[in-house]
Order: sequence, then structure tokens, then C-alpha cells
Amino acid sequence: MVRAFWPSEDAAEGSGLTWVFAVLLVAGLGLVSALIGGTLRLRFGWADAAVLGLFALVGLSAGHAADRRPALNLAWEWGGLAVAYMLARSLPRTKRETNTLAAILVATATAIAVYGLFQIAYELPTVRDRYRANPELVLRELGLESTGPSRRMYEDRLLGSNEPFATFGLANSLAGFLLGPTVLLAAVCLERLRKRAPIGLIPYVLAAVPGLILLACLIATKSRSAYLGLGLALALLAFRSIGAISGRTLRWVTLSSLILIGAMVAVGYAAGQLDLLVLTQSSTSLKYRYEYWQGAWRILKFVPGAFWQGLGPGNFAGPYLIYKLPEASEEISDPHNLFLEVWTTAGIFALTSLVAALALTLRASFGKATASHVSAEEVPMRANADSSRVGWLLAWGASGWMLAATLNLINPFSPLLGPLNPFQGDLFLRWIILGIGWVVAIALIWPLWNSVNLPAESAGAAVIAVVVNLLAAGGIGMPAVSLMLWLSMALALNLRDDRAEGLERRLGRTPTFLIAAAWAALLGSFVGTTVPYWKSESAIVEADRQMIPGRMNFERARGAYSRAIKADRFNVHPWIGLADLEYQFWLSPESKRDPRVWPRVLMAMDNAVGSPRNAANYGLQRRRAMIARAIEASLGDAARPGDLILLRTHAERALRLASKLNPTSPLIHAELAESSAAMNFLSVAQAEAKEALRLDALTPHLDKKLPDELRTRLQAEIPEWAEKAKQGESFNPAS
Repeated sequence: MVRAFWPSEDAAEGSGLTWVFAVLLVAGLGLVSALIGGTLRLRFGWADAAVLGLFALVGLSAGHAADRRPALNLAWEWGGLAVAYMLARSLPRTKRETNTLAAILVATATAIAVYGLFQIAYELPTVRDRYRANPELVLRELGLESTGPSRRMYEDRLLGSNEPFATFGLANSLAGFLLGPTVLLAAVCLERLRKRAPIGLIPYVLAAVPGLILLACLIATKSRSAYLGLGLALALLAFRSIGAISGRTLRWVTLSSLILIGAMVAVGYAAGQLDLLVLTQSSTSLKYRYEYWQGAWRILKFVPGAFWQGLGPGNFAGPYLIYKLPEASEEISDPHNLFLEVWTTAGIFALTSLVAALALTLRASFGKATASHVSAEEVPMRANADSSRVGWLLAWGASGWMLAATLNLINPFSPLLGPLNPFQGDLFLRWIILGIGWVVAIALIWPLWNSVNLPAESAGAAVIAVVVNLLAAGGIGMPAVSLMLWLSMALALNLRDDRAEGLERRLGRTPTFLIAAAWAALLGSFVGTTVPYWKSESAIVEADRQMIPGRMNFERARGAYSRAIKADRFNVHPWIGLADLEYQFWLSPESKRDPRVWPRVLMAMDNAVGSPRNAANYGLQRRRAMIARAIEASLGDAARPGDLILLRTHAERALRLASKLNPTSPLIHAELAESSAAMNFLSVAQAEAKEALRLDALTPHLDKKLPDELRTRLQAEIPEWAEKAKQGESFNPAS
């Protein structure tokens, strides 16, 4: 529940490492309890072996990742998911407890959906009005540039779309999270109808309220793959209900559901929340996905070792820039397909493990009973349970609301400010909405939910829905999205106590001790690889405090950045911060424009890209060139010829590397052309200018095209450069 309360799209930056630590501690409590009691009870089968094999391979892939820090952070997020999956498999003792766990997930998703609808109705319109009134102020608060692609991207999200994203960074991520619980709630309603025992209309009416909230928010995300996954799962549930539910009742439920969905779509269209582009742009969206998949396949084909062992978590974006198609729509961080994402992350054997895990789980969900007898070491899940345990489960589910604030994962007493969410919201209000939404949701669904036991087929249908969505939306590497997939799989396996997968095994102290030793090694590895990063980021925060405009303390900031660099050799952030600091110092009155200062800026950037993992960082190389150009502009007429040669060489070299790392960008080739011309590399300038114009004509995306002024200038300069090249003019640094 807690992991859904704040974004997971920035997990590569370590935002969820505190959650991983908390999950590891919960597992430790369970193991201590088992060691004291002398018995460890768990469920484990071939599907679990495949799941853990996948997680292990993803973790190992971080060892050969080019950019190690995001790979390590994401590997631990996968590790936290593995522990959460095994806890969900082993802690519930009865079907009713598993049933309650599913209800907690549905209530959590409903609370998120309530906040998403609140966002549509109030929060986003308020932020749009504030941005239109003073865009420069908002951009400055968010730390975004007032011009350039970052502003265009921000405005596209804020002004050009109206989809909710709630506690996530993207609407597609929100849709992926809501999908599984929506299927589970529909499945409970159908299962209750199968019993045909009268309970009255009121429980159905109460449960319909969270159902409508989930459905409304899901529709508002405009996620076509989520629509497809939901439709397929509901059709499967309806098909399996034929014969178990009277034909008249099933037809009535199907017809009323279709009418209700149609009415919600009509209301959304009338309110301007939905439009025909959701349907008419489906082929375009699929075309974009196909372009992503082609780029991913080229990575697997051409990057050495990628086919067998992957690139490591969080390392897809860099190679994709090199191998993406020139006409591809955007620079992506994952292939938008769960199978390709796992393959490019950890290799072909990880893909095999994922396919095996899904296949074995679905076979267990929909297969026939196989457990003909139960040994003394295997105990089936009992249908009934002590109600006090269910009460405790609900109470601790609700406590997740408090835990999110206690762990400082969502601080309700400070304003939210960050580029992940295109608004400056009130976290206290968000926290209140999530808490109230959860309590009300569990109260509304419980009268119906408590009257049935969730069948394994329902959780299996939820798995299918999420998988269909992830086939085109991506997100298996985003913890809050993929957590719903793994928990749905765990629920499906738990509920089959008529098969080996659902039987509980009891282990003695010796195997429990060995598992506890493995847990201790895992915890030690977590501390050893994560604490240095936390120390480094803490030092960066201290450096940022010293760089507040009006009271900058450059010396203390340098010291803090130096500590950050020493703390974590894999973290590139302090190197970038140090380079920015030196540039700010060069511009400040304190430096008095000392000519010995600005070379330190170049040196800091050289150090940032000095290691092999950072040399292949396109963003760093581009930033390196921009800083060199900015220094040249700051020097102005005071620049000596030698200074110009150094700065222009620095910029030209950085842009050349950037063009190799992003070969389909017209803008990079255009900048390299003009930079080469300034160095009198006229033949190179001509070639780069022609390539820039070729790529500009090839891409259909306006945001990828050259500015009109730059395109016109290149077209005029190409013949001039050709003429000068024929005349063999010598290089003049001051020209």
C-alpha cells in the first residue's frame, strides 16, 4: 500500500530505497519469529522459482551496467519486489486472509483513483491558471529552463493534456496500477452472483461506488492498452461464469455494465476530458510502439553482450539513442514492452524466467486440481479464519497511510515541488484525500467482499489484464506498477490450495537459519551499496543549501561536493554540481573574472565524463559543450586567441561525442556543424550540416525539427563553407 503513495518513475534516483529497507526489515521480523518458534511456514513452487530467478538475474545484471548507480538503485527496487512477493506468498495462512489482502489492494487503488479524479477537477486547473499568470516564476521554482525542450515538455504535459496521474509521474503508470484491482473487484461481484444466496441489493450498491471511481479514473487516463487489458479480463471472467450464473443474470450484468461504461464515456466526452483522438490515434500510438521495439531489437542485435546478459537496470536510454530510428517519436527510457524490457535489462535467460513465471502462474490459476493428498509438511489454506487476524490485517493496511508519512516518503507538512509532477500541490491535502479514500473504500466493499472467497481465476484474470497493458505501455521496471503484477500472481497461487502451488510447507530451524543467513547477506549488501549513495546525496543537499542566491558560500559548497564525490564513486551528480558551482563562481563578483577560474569549470566537466560509464552519457556531453560556449560568451572581447582555441576545441569535441551518442538528432548535428566551422573544419561542417538537414526532413515530429532560423542559416552557409574550403583559407581563432 505504501509504495503506491509516491512516484516510482524516478526509482533510478533512489526514491524508493527507504521502502526497500522497510520491506527487508519486515522479512527479518518474520524470520526471527520463525527461528524463535522453530518452524518457518512458506509456499514455494516452480512458478516462485521462476520469479526469484528473474529477480536474481536482474540484480546480477547491475554488475556489468555502464551507468552503475541507477542500475544499483533499480536492482534493489527489484529486490524489494522479490521480498514483497515472497511475503505475500507465505504470510497469509488462510483463504480469508488472502482475500483480505486483495481487498486492501483494491482499497488502495480506489484511494489513488479518488485523488486522480480530484486532480482533474481541481488541482490541475489551478496549476494551469497559475502557470498562465506567471510561467517564468513556475519554471524557476521547478528548476526548469525558461526556453528549450524542458519547457516544451513541461507545457505539453500541463497544457496539452488533461489525463490524471495521481501519485505517479505518468497517466499510463496510473492506469497500470489501477487495472488489477479493478478486475478483482469485478470478479468478487461475479463470484457473489454465482452463489445465488440472497444478500440483498445494498452490498452491490455500496461496492459499485469504488468500482465506478476506479473505472472513471481508468477511463480518464486514456490508456488504450489498459482498456484492452481490462476488456479481455472482464470477457474472460464473464465466459467462465457461463453456467455458474443464470443466463438471464449474466446478460443483465453485461448489458448494464456496457450501458454504464458508455454513459461514463459520454460524460467524459461532454466534459472535454475525453476526445475522439483516443480512438483515431490508436494506429499512430501503435506505430510509435513499433518504432520503440525496432530500436530495442537493434540494441539486442548490435550491442555486445546485450542479447545474453542485457544492459543492466536503468541503462536502456543511452544505447536507445544510438540505435533508435531517425523517425522515432521520442527518447524513451524503456522499450514499452515488458518482454523486451526484461530482455534488454538482464538478457535472454531473464526473459525465459519471466515467460516461465507467467505461464506457470496462469496454469495454476486456471488449471485442474492436482493435490490428491497432503503430507505432514504441507498444509492447505483453510477456508475459515479467526476474525481477529482479519481485523488486524485491515488495521495494518490502514496504517500504511501513516507509515508513508513516518518514512518521509510523502511529507504531508511541506509543499510538493518537483519536475516529476507538473504542479505545486499541497501534500497535506493529498495525504488527507488518500487516507479518507482508503477508509471509505474498504468500508464500502467489505460487506460484499467478506461474503465470498476470491477464486484463483480472478487473480489470474488480473494478471492477464496487467500483462496485456504492459505489452505496449511498459512499466515492469517501475516498482509501484509492477508490484501489482507480482502481488496478483502471489494471490492466484495462494488461492489454489487444491494444487501444490497453494500448499504451505513447514521447515525446521536448520533450513530457516540458512534462509535467515541469506537474508542477512542481502541486508548487508543493501547497506554496503546504498549507504554510500545516501551519504553522497546528503552532501549534495548540503552543497545546494550553500548555493542559495544572495548568500552563496562557494567554499563550503566545494567541500560538500568533494565529500559527495568521495562517498560514492558511482554517483555522477556531485561532479555536475561542482562544474555548475565553478561556473557560477566565475560569473560572481567574488571571482573578479580571474582568468585562472574558468579553466576549473572545464576541468570539473572533464572529470564528470572522465570514466567510461559517464563518457557515454549524452546529456553530460551536451552540457559540457553548452558550458564551454557560455564561458566563451562571458569572456566576450576580452578572450585571447588561445582561450578561444581551448574553448572551441572543448565544445567541438563534446558535440562530436554527443552526435555519436545521439546520431539521429538534427539539432546536435547542426550545432556540431557550426562548431566545426568556427574551428575552420569546413569539410566536416558541410557534412554535419547536410546530415542535420537530412534528419530534419526525415522526422515528422515538430519538436524534433530544427528551428526555422537555424535551418535557413545552414542552407545558406553550406555553399559558403564549400567555397572557403576550395580557397583553403587558414584558421583564424578570432574570426
